[in-house]
Amino acid sequence: MERGKILIKLDSIYSRFQSAAQLRLKTGESDQLEKTTAEAQLQQLQLQEKQLKADIAILQDQLGWLLHTDEKVVPVYSDLRLRIESNDSALINNHPLLEYENKKVALSMVQVAVEKTKLTPDFTIGYNNQSIKGFQSKDGVSQQYYGGSDRFHTAMLSVGIPLFNKATKAKIRAGKAGHEVAMLEADAAKYYLISRRKELNDELKKQETGVEYYEKTGLQQAALIIKNASIAYKQGQISYLEWIMLMNNAVTIELSYLQAIQQYNNVLIEINYLTGN
Repeated sequence: MERGKILIKLDSIYSRFQSAAQLRLKTGESDQLEKTTAEAQLQQLQLQEKQLKADIAILQDQLGWLLHTDEKVVPVYSDLRLRIESNDSALINNHPLLEYENKKVALSMVQVAVEKTKLTPDFTIGYNNQSIKGFQSKDGVSQQYYGGSDRFHTAMLSVGIPLFNKATKAKIRAGKAGHEVAMLEADAAKYYLISRRKELNDELKKQETGVEYYEKTGLQQAALIIKNASIAYKQGQISYLEWIMLMNNAVTIELSYLQAIQQYNNVLIEINYLTGN
């Protein structure tokens, strides 16, 4: 969108100078080359405007797909430069990557504990209470009648001792090794996030230097080049080709500023991501 603003401004400037080139040709102050060059410059500029509109439409379609909407979304902003949401490095501890790695550590501990339980004896206790109606013999000779009020109680205690546990012990050793690996990966993830944050802080300072140059000096120089080049051309001090070269230099500065802003914002976006913002 900011590039579009520059192209619109240039379209107005180049249109006026195309008209001036046509007038100079009619009055004999210039030749056909100047007129043709002016028309070519304007047509190329208009082509860039059409391509830029197409690029914006494509990005809007992609954003609409992500947001599940048919609305043509456009950004609302007052400042080109993004800001750091939080500078608290401790927020890295809440990063989703660390949470994921820490859950892997916890899971590996549970898996080891589960395998260890397979080596412990298995105790089973059972109890049964029932009645038997009719004549029953306790000694196999005499008979005695039992009614519904007579209760018979039985209890059972069993102990299961694992005998073949070689495979289980191997799984425990593997589980412990997996737990150590998970802890190392969690530490490595935290170290990466901290190191990446420091790296991005240094990169942000570098990008900020470039942005501040354009905001304090470069853009003002570009505006002066455009202003003075236009005056010099109208007064006949420079040719149209020289004017084009000066304009291209000024536009390059303005476009380089937008590129510097984009690089600065990309670094800041990643910093905000690392701190969960």
